[in-house]
Amino acid sequence: SLSVSYNRFGITTYSSPQQVAEFSTLGDEHETHWEVIERILFVYAKLNPGTGYVQGMNELAGPIYHVFANSPTEDSRRHAEADSFFCFVNVMAEIRDIYTKSLDNSSHGILNSLSRVMKVLSETDFELYISMGKQAIHPQFFAFRWLSLLFTQEFHLPDIQRLWDTLFSDEKRFRHCLFVAVAMITMNRAKILEENFNETMRVLQSYDKPLDQTLARADEISQMYQQKKKKHKERNGLSRQDSTSRSRAASSPGDSWLGNNLKRLQTYAQNSKLGQSMNGNTT
Repeated sequence: SLSVSYNRFGITTYSSPQQVAEFSTLGDEHETHWEVIERILFVYAKLNPGTGYVQGMNELAGPIYHVFANSPTEDSRRHAEADSFFCFVNVMAEIRDIYTKSLDNSSHGILNSLSRVMKVLSETDFELYISMGKQAIHPQFFAFRWLSLLFTQEFHLPDIQRLWDTLFSDEKRFRHCLFVAVAMITMNRAKILEENFNETMRVLQSYDKPLDQTLARADEISQMYQQKKKKHKERNGLSRQDSTSRSRAASSPGDSWLGNNLKRLQTYAQNSKLGQSMNGNTT
């Protein structure tokens, strides 16, 4: 029979008097996969004291190590730890700013990334954006985990590998994370618009939509956002040109009051000089 016990820290322990046949104890010459990942994270923290180890980094190291440790070739599996460490360091070089607390409010920090998610949402689905604002649902409640862990807790491992292929192939690297995050919000649009806070938080924190549909929606949102951004730039360019033309017109002698009266003023000045010289000759 299986016995279950709980301690005051909320940790559940299972114990069984029977030995499970399909599991065997590893010898001293073997080590578990989690020990390899632990060593990768330990060495990274020592080499990068400014960042150190932050909770959640293990979620990033895990999928990387899984790929190399399950390589079909023996040689690749033998060097899985070194290869995983190299790739993990390169991934962290791209996103370590979101793990640095002192940079939270900077342009590269996690708070700025969260605000950019909501900005994209406001540009592509304003009604949904307003609804979330009414419910006081902030991106820190759900998107903080999405972005900092690169969605590793929202999908199964095979889907994570597929998703990371998309993210890593983006020209601006992890910019596509914003569109994936917005897609995950809009995939639950109907539930969110019901404006039930508890239900909204449930669907956002327990995402259950298929990855393929999510990525397809992310592509649509990306294209929509880029088109709106392009139109906005074109409008700004036209208005800037228009204001420049108006300012040039205002400063042009032919269109200003001074320009329209310049000849009359010059004629008046010449006549005044001529009159003064004639009066001088008369006297």
